Amino acid sequence: MATDEAPAGLPDKCEIAVVGGGIAGLSTALFLAQAGRDVVLLDKGSPWGDSSGANAGTLSLQVKRTEMFEMGSTSIDLWAAFGAEMGIDVGFHQPGGLRVAETDEQVAFLREYGAEQEAVGFEFEWLEGNELRALAPWLGPDVRAATFCAADGYASPLIAGPSLVA
Repeated sequence: MATDEAPAGLPDKCEIAVVGGGIAGLSTALFLAQAGRDVVLLDKGSPWGDSSGANAGTLSLQVKRTEMFEMGSTSIDLWAAFGAEMGIDVGFHQPGGLRVAETDEQVAFLREYGAEQEAVGFEFEWLEGNELRALAPWLGPDVRAATFCAADGYASPLIAGPSLVA
């Protein structure tokens, strides 16, 4: 049955309705509201209740395809801005990250992939031998080489969700 009345708890009108209460929907609604727009967030369940609230929070440029590098870099900058510029605690940390290789094939892949990434401005450090062991002594003896990207980091879904919903 059609009705002109909004369901209980929802406004009768809004300028923009954002559908989905995961990271994309919450961030979109937040940025629109900060820009002065009249926004309503709609979700089939509770905001942050599905996969956005249950992921590992990894923010890694090293695992992005070359064509996704710019978007990945912008994403990490946005996560950093939540805390630094907006005062929203999302559990963001940027300790850097390793991508390891154990076999000849994996070492060759990392070198080839690294050359592609360097061509688009990706900055990483190639590590092997004593240099690698000094940075990451916990790695197993089968790890032969790694790349280290200082831009890699993570955000905590357990902290980010409630902070963004608020």
